[in-house]
Order: sequence, then structure tokens, then C-alpha cells
Amino acid sequence: MGFSRSRHRDVLTMTQDTPEKKKRPYRRTSLLNNKTSNFVKHLIRSHHRNNKYNAKACYVDDKRFASQKEARYYGALKVRKLMGEIQDFECQVSFPLVAGIHYRGDFLITEKDESLTCVDVKGFKTPVYKLKKKLFCHVYPHIKFVEV
Repeated sequence: MGFSRSRHRDVLTMTQDTPEKKKRPYRRTSLLNNKTSNFVKHLIRSHHRNNKYNAKACYVDDKRFASQKEARYYGALKVRKLMGEIQDFECQVSFPLVAGIHYRGDFLITEKDESLTCVDVKGFKTPVYKLKKKLFCHVYPHIKFVEV
């Protein structure tokens, strides 16, 4: 009985000498231990990066939405526009605040009476979002702000 190393460095083959046959594989043992293989699996899994707050991005009408909730709200706005409840709406509108800081609202709705409503579809309110919301309401008091 002897050991032979195959071309691949991670496989060690133990062979048993038999007179009727040439050396045949008896047992294979991986040189990678379980911890190392789990680490490699983790690296492969982490390549497919999830959203920070587990929101799943999706596409509707060739537009990318950060979450499925936002995409559903977009569909509801399209229906409201077709029914004549609202005049128009825009997606991902950026508003300059102060000192180069911008706030990007998910939707800007133009109502029938020409008033504006900024809608932000939120799943989790971060401290940065809360600050930008306060700045937005201070700089643009004529635009109604709604969180969904």
C-alpha cells in the first residue's frame, strides 16, 4: 500500500497494490479541512451582496426601484394618474438642500390643484434620513412631505 499525489494538490489518493490490477483508488481525502471549505463557501456567497436593509431591488417599466414596496407604490401612482386623481408624477427627484447636500425623494406628485407632494417610501428610518427630512421641510415648506 502506498500514497500517490495526483496532479491536483488538494486531493491525496491512497492506493492499494493488487496483482491483478494496477493501482486503484482506495480512499480520497481532501487537504482542505471543513473550516477552510466553509470559508470558501462564505466568500462565494458574499459575492452576491444583499441590500443593507434586506430590501430586494426590482424593475418595473425599465425603471429600477430600491424595494418591492416602492415598485408597488409606483404601480398605484400609475393607476391614480390613469383614473385622473393626480395630474402627474416623477420618480427619484433630487432637491438641493444646503452646502451641497441633496435629498432624493422617491416620487414627486403634482396634484390636480397644481400643489406638489414629495413621497418617500421607507422601510427603515436612518438618522441621516431624519436629518435630511427636517432640512427638506425647512427649505421647501410649500411642498407637502409624505412618508409611506
